Amino acid sequence: MDFVKVSSSKTKLVSLDEELRFFNQGDVRDCIDQPIPAHNYFTYKLDQPVHMKMNESIPLSIIPSFFIEAVSKYADRAALVYENSTCPVVITYKGYYTAVLNAASSFIAMGLEQNGVVAMACYNSACHFISTLGAIFAGGIITDLYSFRKLSSLFSLLEDSKASFVVVDSTRKISQAV
Repeated sequence: MDFVKVSSSKTKLVSLDEELRFFNQGDVRDCIDQPIPAHNYFTYKLDQPVHMKMNESIPLSIIPSFFIEAVSKYADRAALVYENSTCPVVITYKGYYTAVLNAASSFIAMGLEQNGVVAMACYNSACHFISTLGAIFAGGIITDLYSFRKLSSLFSLLEDSKASFVVVDSTRKISQAV
């Protein structure tokens, strides 16, 4: 995935309840930031909610609503700056939000299901940050693939994580393992 420049001129901020498909069928919460009832403080199951240990003076918020709040405050400020082969690229918060929604739409179109796992094999790049938030917006769970020198270790990591998607910033990394 390469993101050379993201146009942010026609970005429209929408509510999470309108655009995102976080809710399972039959979810009766009033808003997306309302916690799902949970009985345990930890779990090994991907689809089981956990009880959050938080100070009650801090309002509960999820990553997408926290991100959208930042986008509405800092819309035209730089959110991501990176250098491609020729020059620095600056992506504003509005542009970042647009790219995240596009990534989320792509994951959904490719069949990412609620609590589906997306493995990331791109490190400290715009691709990594956009794809991570896109997968979260689409209802997915993220896992990072930090090291795979051999094909067998790559397949082992993917099998253990139950990842249905792998995002890479360069096909060179995968071809080295293969």
